[in-house]
Amino acid sequence: MSIAANVRALAIAVGVAFLVTSLGVGRWMLFEAPRLARDSFNPRLVAAAADGPRGPILARDGTPLAVTVPAGVVFRREYLEPSLAHVVGYVSAQFGLAGLESAYAGALAGRDPADELALLRQRYLGQQPTPGSLVTGIDLAGQRAAALA
Repeated sequence: MSIAANVRALAIAVGVAFLVTSLGVGRWMLFEAPRLARDSFNPRLVAAAADGPRGPILARDGTPLAVTVPAGVVFRREYLEPSLAHVVGYVSAQFGLAGLESAYAGALAGRDPADELALLRQRYLGQQPTPGSLVTGIDLAGQRAAALA
């Protein structure tokens, strides 16, 4: 083969590799992005959950089930009812998000996707998000009785 043929073959191989890479990236950006944005192991969600206070998760009578307490310059999440761990879930840098903490991550962190005006103020005016609270329908006395049974 001549040098021109080798250069042509190399150019075609590089072009095909670029095309395949572009198609793969396009697929991730267009079709997989919504699923990846909601994934509980998404490091951006975990970082957003850990970088500020989160609102409380409350039982129906207002008893706190999960609260945020300052621990120096960071915030630590405390879960006050161990029998509801499977429902309330957790926020962890190592394990991601689960339960109600995952389902309502945006609202608890003050980044509720339904409140577009607040999101715009946070993004363009630099306003700090105000954490939202979550009131569940959990009857804490009934849950405690069920946990003891």
